[in-house]
Amino acid sequence: MHGDETGINVNGRNEQCHLISTKKYTYYFHHESRGFKAMNKMGVLPKYRGIIVHDFWKSYLKYKCEHALCNVHIQRELDNIFKKHKQEWAKEMSDLLYEIKEHADCARKQDTKIDEDTIKTFIEKYHSILMKGFEDNPPPEISKDDVVKRGIQAQSKSKNLLDRLATYEKEILRFATDLRVPFSNNQAERDLRMITIQQNISGNFRKPHGADVFCRIRGYISTLIKNKMPVISSLHAAIEDVPPLP
Repeated sequence: MHGDETGINVNGRNEQCHLISTKKYTYYFHHESRGFKAMNKMGVLPKYRGIIVHDFWKSYLKYKCEHALCNVHIQRELDNIFKKHKQEWAKEMSDLLYEIKEHADCARKQDTKIDEDTIKTFIEKYHSILMKGFEDNPPPEISKDDVVKRGIQAQSKSKNLLDRLATYEKEILRFATDLRVPFSNNQAERDLRMITIQQNISGNFRKPHGADVFCRIRGYISTLIKNKMPVISSLHAAIEDVPPLP
């Protein structure tokens, strides 16, 4: 399943609409915060033991389920590093991820999987590119006096991304080792689009209850559409307290 969140305006306050969705179901949840507290209250993730695709919001990583990271977001960061800093490793990693995606797409169409030797070759290339990246972005040499005077300096965006690519290699490449997993978190982004449209048109919710009601109704409508069920008649039946369920 997919997880994401987006900001919503509730009576002038910046709050959050959380999302959990699959190809068949959509669940929106309004909460004042974005992090772990809100996700726990949502009630899905504490019990979930499957795979969740997300954009590396760290609150997701506190849960015991399996994780897969959105590679489109990683691609954007790699492209930005290459354009701004001309670091070749970033372009090489971007090209490699797209190459692996092509193999995964082809294997999925043929209802097979990428063979182990090819996976091994890809991982070796992945490690080789990471080594180039770390060579281009060594940690700064800071003396104890500098730490006392200035505190610990923040790493560059390039080094932060390299650390993430190294630490979460399994989650980043899960789309190649498990073909049920997509390359990106596009499902969640599509499902959040209607929330963004509502905010653009209406501007805000006057009360938290209004946000809660909208999330509940919109999640039901989205689920109906995904299951090719009639929306108007289903809503009418829901008002009569006999909601059709997919």
